[in-house]
Amino acid sequence: MDHEQLLNLNDRLSSSLGAAYVQGWIENDELHVATSDQSKAQEIEEAGAVAEVVDFSSQQLRDAIGEIMSWQSKQEPEIANAIHGYSISAKDGGLILRVDSKHLDQVRQMLEQDQPAGDVQLTFTPSSGIASPAAG
Repeated sequence: MDHEQLLNLNDRLSSSLGAAYVQGWIENDELHVATSDQSKAQEIEEAGAVAEVVDFSSQQLRDAIGEIMSWQSKQEPEIANAIHGYSISAKDGGLILRVDSKHLDQVRQMLEQDQPAGDVQLTFTPSSGIASPAAG
């Protein structure tokens, strides 16, 4: 399958799996689909994708982002403004946080101590800055 077909397959599986769909990605020319429901693995594989069973649903991961945002709002401005972005990484079963490199270690230590995301795995990556709208 070419990439367009894989993307179409991902869309179909996202619709058919509903809340059990976490995220899809293309790796080595194969579509991988993460699900938090073991019983959906066969459906994913029969459709032609690689099933990846993960611990947290998409909603649980989004809730974890909300908990981190709530935690963030209670921090001193230097720390509160250091987290520039969040994304779901079903491939790793957790979240990726883009953090100002000057505060990355401090933010990591604070989040590991306070654990607002519970058991959700957090991966930290240096941010290139806060996103800004494209000039037009």
